[in-house]
Amino acid sequence: MLLLLAILTTAINAGGSAAQSETRVFPQTNHAIKGRFLAYWQANGGLMSFGYPISDVTQEVSPLDSKTYAAQYFERAEFELHPENQPPYDVLLAQLGTVHYHRLYPIGAPAQHPASDNPYLFTETNHAVGGKFLAYWQQHGGLTRFGYPISDEFLELSTNGKLYTVQYFERAVMELHAENQPPYDVLLSQIGRFEYDAAQGHMAAPTFNLPCQYSDQVSYPKISNAHIVWVALPDLSVGGCNLTTEQTIFLSSPAANSVAIDGSIAVWDYGATIVARDIDSDETYQVAASDAGGGHPAISGRTVVWVSETDDGKFSRLLSKSLDSPEISVIDSISTTNRYAVTNPLISPEYIVWADNSYYQYSDDYILKAYNRKTGETTTLSQGHAGDVIYFTLNHDRMVWFDYRAHYINLTTGQHTDLNIYPQFVAISGDYLAWKDNGPDVHTPIHVMRFSDGREVSLPKSGDNVIQRWLALDGDLVVWSDYTGSDKLMYASLSQLFGATSASPLLQ
Repeated sequence: MLLLLAILTTAINAGGSAAQSETRVFPQTNHAIKGRFLAYWQANGGLMSFGYPISDVTQEVSPLDSKTYAAQYFERAEFELHPENQPPYDVLLAQLGTVHYHRLYPIGAPAQHPASDNPYLFTETNHAVGGKFLAYWQQHGGLTRFGYPISDEFLELSTNGKLYTVQYFERAVMELHAENQPPYDVLLSQIGRFEYDAAQGHMAAPTFNLPCQYSDQVSYPKISNAHIVWVALPDLSVGGCNLTTEQTIFLSSPAANSVAIDGSIAVWDYGATIVARDIDSDETYQVAASDAGGGHPAISGRTVVWVSETDDGKFSRLLSKSLDSPEISVIDSISTTNRYAVTNPLISPEYIVWADNSYYQYSDDYILKAYNRKTGETTTLSQGHAGDVIYFTLNHDRMVWFDYRAHYINLTTGQHTDLNIYPQFVAISGDYLAWKDNGPDVHTPIHVMRFSDGREVSLPKSGDNVIQRWLALDGDLVVWSDYTGSDKLMYASLSQLFGATSASPLLQ
């Protein structure tokens, strides 16, 4: 009996040791999982939940409590071993969602919107989870597995170049894949791989070729949400691309001078007509038709502004119209012999800005004006020689223009800063300013600056002897052309570009 007891005790101890030392090797990544990490991986969804292991077990300092833990990275998570806790809480998921979110979006992700499908509000973080994200959260571990939501829903560019609706949680990022059948319509993004590559210092932000048809040459592409539009040369047709569906958009074949877009509504001019179309619903609006001509339309929400002149040619006017009303408003009317005295109007939800080139009737001098849409007040921002006003750009109440040097202004607060840049192309969106230097070296790359920390990076080029030109920003996306005799339209995530590099501050 004593001998039998000794054999059983040895067997039990051997079995426990075997469980602790069990190892599974994954040839896909040439890494293994073992012990408590393997038990947790197997018990909580395995490959679908966490992906393959992409590192061995290392010692990691937690950014939350500054303590060192045994850790292992997976494609979608990082495991931490907490021997001070009793199982099953001795293996915890690191808060990679929190780390990843603050790395990419230091002032918060742009264009977030609360869940609309049966939302549940988490008062701890003041964010709501609803619809398929809430169902996934509840069915796959809830608070213990994912933590609290730390963002609302928004569009994010994935590593495959497509835009998906995502929501960030403390320990994960959920992606909505409407093209998949349940249960694969909600997937977890690969933040483990992103953060591991960042920690190893060998991460590269992906850039993508536009997945739609377009002419060999385009002019001034514009972007809003998932839609990109442009005027194609030489026929001046208006086209575009939906980045979510990867479908080519054909808007107009008549000759057009310019096109603009906000949300899913594009507006363009041809002949004496201003036309708008909702790309998603295909509803078309004739904004204006005038024998005196009109052009340079811009749009914000459902309000369009454009330039026209009176029938007698004595007044150049800046006009405004809602798509839901027949009424046309005159924002500015200038007595001039210069047909295009009002030029390049831009509009945001808060402001309209434009250049008045009639300050001196027979010269090229200008006044740069801003109209407050709430108060109806027009102010003068700058005046000088029009030959020196190359570009100006507007996003909400932030504006940048160039005359001799670049100026940044917050139109609401009046904060004004001179920037040490000399732009040829310039665009602004939220936390980002992008420009191409106006100099003799045409191969200078496009630069992007992040206002929140003053850091600056350059857009990567797709090959040698590339001339980067054109430029558009919206939210987290940047669009540009790598030109080598024909335009190769490219796009990338701004947050990923900054998350992938240790850029130095541009603003001191």
